[in-house]
Amino acid sequence: MATKELLDRIAGDARDRLAAVRAEETKEVVVIRGRLEAEVAKLRGEARTRIERETSLITERQRSQARLDERKTVLAAKWRVIDRAFDQARKRVLESKEYPTAVASIIENHAPGDSTVMLSEADASRLASKLAGRKVEQAAIAGGVVIRQGRQFVDYSLDVTLGALRNELAGELARVLFPEESK
Repeated sequence: MATKELLDRIAGDARDRLAAVRAEETKEVVVIRGRLEAEVAKLRGEARTRIERETSLITERQRSQARLDERKTVLAAKWRVIDRAFDQARKRVLESKEYPTAVASIIENHAPGDSTVMLSEADASRLASKLAGRKVEQAAIAGGVVIRQGRQFVDYSLDVTLGALRNELAGELARVLFPEESK
């Protein structure tokens, strides 16, 4: 029986050793699970923080874009108001009683006899009597005159003149039309 006792003892030692290994394994699994849960919690926290930061950045970019779009829309509306003011000015100039005399004066003072005078269709017929002996061509302009001498052009057209005036006075005109923003 000594052999049987020896075998029983070896089997008992093996069972004890197996139980110890399993206990150690269970402890390791608990430790690993704890680390894993801590790492998952840390990653979730970092992800949540990153998501909140990205969401905040996206929201701020959208707000900035909306403010920029609003300013662009308001500015475009203001320019339309200014454009309308200059359109009304063009209309009033063309309807003015002094307008034909002013155009005739420009031609007389700035167009040498060998030059070509370019006028709108309405102005050409309106000023026909004052342009006797001059070379006249019709031009696609609202009013005023373009003088051509050889290859050189001098543009006194109403659109060019009002455009230059608009560029020069735009800031001042905006302050007059929109005083609430100049404060």
